[in-house]
Amino acid sequence: MGKGDSRRQGKGYEANYEKIYGKEHKAKAFRRTYGNRSRESKSGVYIQPDIEPFKSPITGEIISSRSQLRQHHKEHGTTDARDYSAGFFEKKQREREDAIRGRRASDRQDRINILREQFNR
Repeated sequence: MGKGDSRRQGKGYEANYEKIYGKEHKAKAFRRTYGNRSRESKSGVYIQPDIEPFKSPITGEIISSRSQLRQHHKEHGTTDARDYSAGFFEKKQREREDAIRGRRASDRQDRINILREQFNR
């Protein structure tokens, strides 16, 4: 008996499944959530489909596998736009607009400091 064997919930579970639930009971599929998608799965395993080959806008090389894509992102310090939600881009757009228009207190203070420096010269 290994470490933790006595604490395992499933000790003898598989051997006694029919005694516990009866012969007519079958295990049900459970729901797993992957990002914004959910899938019914009996095994709990999700295999991502292959990516469609595409031409890199940075280097012009053809990227045809996930491993090539990961390496490409690593080499060039990029990320995939699909990794971000639409809300993320909307939030960043608002932050940029606020910074440009000086709506944040720190931006206003920075501008005041710049004007003071210019005035004192």
